Amino acid sequence: MLKLITQKAILQKLTTIYNRAEHIKAYLTNKPFGVTIKFKRLSQKDIEQNFLEVRKWIEELNQSSFDIEFVDINYTSIGKQSMPKVLEINQERFLKQLSKTKIFQQHKNLIEQTIIQFPKLRELLISKPNLIILYDTIWIEILKVCE
Repeated sequence: MLKLITQKAILQKLTTIYNRAEHIKAYLTNKPFGVTIKFKRLSQKDIEQNFLEVRKWIEELNQSSFDIEFVDINYTSIGKQSMPKVLEINQERFLKQLSKTKIFQQHKNLIEQTIIQFPKLRELLISKPNLIILYDTIWIEILKVCE
């Protein structure tokens, strides 16, 4: 059985990255945020032995909303095949894919409010950016306690 990176696996990986709040850390440190997922190159033997599964997998990736880069590979017995190589997602697409664009804007507002009121909390948010995600509904109350 081949271990292929499916659309579901991509979404799970993006969700994990979101929950770690890597995009928030990038925002706090003024660094660009992006996700790169590389696809393992399949051997000719893997493709030959699992041809229908591989074809179905490629069709599903092509029909997905992801912008996947494909590369043409010449195999001896099966000829030229267009295979997935890499998926690069910038912050905007990352948030849109997870339907988190609005909530990220709210998180940015909470971050700005926090840094204005308590500049020293910036370092805490950089080291533990997921605090904003975990406590966004009560963040204002948390700030009131800090006063």
